[in-house]
Amino acid sequence: MVYIDHEGLIRGAYAQIEEIETKIDLLNHYIINAISEITPEEGQAIGTDVLPFTITIDDGSRRNYNEEMFFPEVYENLMLDKSVCSFPVTVESFLNAFRKAPEDKPIIVLVVSKRYSEGFNNAIKAKKLLAKENPDKAKNVLIVDSKTTDPLMKLMMKNAISMDEEGKSLEEIINYLNWVREKHISYIYIDSLTALRKSECVRRVTTFFGNLLGLKPVIIENMNNNGDLKAFKTVRSKE
Repeated sequence: MVYIDHEGLIRGAYAQIEEIETKIDLLNHYIINAISEITPEEGQAIGTDVLPFTITIDDGSRRNYNEEMFFPEVYENLMLDKSVCSFPVTVESFLNAFRKAPEDKPIIVLVVSKRYSEGFNNAIKAKKLLAKENPDKAKNVLIVDSKTTDPLMKLMMKNAISMDEEGKSLEEIINYLNWVREKHISYIYIDSLTALRKSECVRRVTTFFGNLLGLKPVIIENMNNNGDLKAFKTVRSKE
């Protein structure tokens, strides 16, 4: 899937999940955030529950990402200089997902980096609530901070499920997820600082002069294995 803007420029590319048969014989139960760009339909196909987070445009009503709102609409609204706010998966959503999960399987929960979102903390809170009503099931909930977001989370989940299908043990799957979260490094190219200014990630003055001078930052993720975003270098063009 390739997202193209009005000028014909590619703004994002994601591999489509091609499996169409629901997985029913997995050894573990899987839960992931919709920010992974996995739709509920794709999640059903590969064998994972996809929990939506919500987005508002200009303080409007909340809508579920990847169910009621998708990336192209978010991008277009950002380009129109509208205020786009996101809210993490709630404690209640995690708790309901835990309750619906099978009683006899480990539950692997892959969440967005806790440096970006409260989703990780909400999952922990939901597990503690579950422990009060079903302590044995709560012991089976394994929450993994991915230390990343978006496409890499999708890749991590797909590979974990493939390992499950191959008969890999729970320990091997968790070791794989922990290896990726600790070892991955992502580079993010920012074409404009305007959206970052609106999200209060950089100061207004820095944004103005950065755009005026044509400076384009490159951000590095997880350089010190802590899930942080840090400035890596500054360039003047896409080339």
